[in-house]
Amino acid sequence: MRPLSAQDAPRVWESARGQHGVDRAITLLATACPDMTRHDLASLSLGQRDARLLTLRERTFGPQLDGLADCPNCEEQLQISLAVSDIRVAQENQADAEPMELKANGLRAPFRLPNSSDLAAAAHCRMSPLPGVFCWNAAWCSPALTRRSLRPRWLRKPSWRSLLAWLGATLRLRSC
Repeated sequence: MRPLSAQDAPRVWESARGQHGVDRAITLLATACPDMTRHDLASLSLGQRDARLLTLRERTFGPQLDGLADCPNCEEQLQISLAVSDIRVAQENQADAEPMELKANGLRAPFRLPNSSDLAAAAHCRMSPLPGVFCWNAAWCSPALTRRSLRPRWLRKPSWRSLLAWLGATLRLRSC
């Protein structure tokens, strides 16, 4: 991965300006990783993708992240400063795209972690309250993401609906 150059920045800015956030992330990485196709980048797990985005940010602008936010209640400004390494969770080469298995209520379901293609599909999920708007509400989109992440062979089994119901209820309990 190479950092964005002074010539890359305006070109990427213009090409990504009208894109959905998921596509914008892939456009940034495609510029920094010319040896990978957009399909390969979109197939990275979200953890791998975000680790690469943090590395790109670090190589382009340095390891320090500085932020400023206004409190909506008191209008006080909050400044924050931290290192990229403080928030990086996954490593770029972490093999978390490998199939895994969910075990619950006596059922076993092979799955993979979601990737950018899954998020793009969820962005146009018919269960979303607003067409074309990605919703982070697990009650609406977890079934769409789950169906894409579970292995197709397993989905043909009759018990998949009970597991999806269990998973949806679990996610709703953890969502805000």
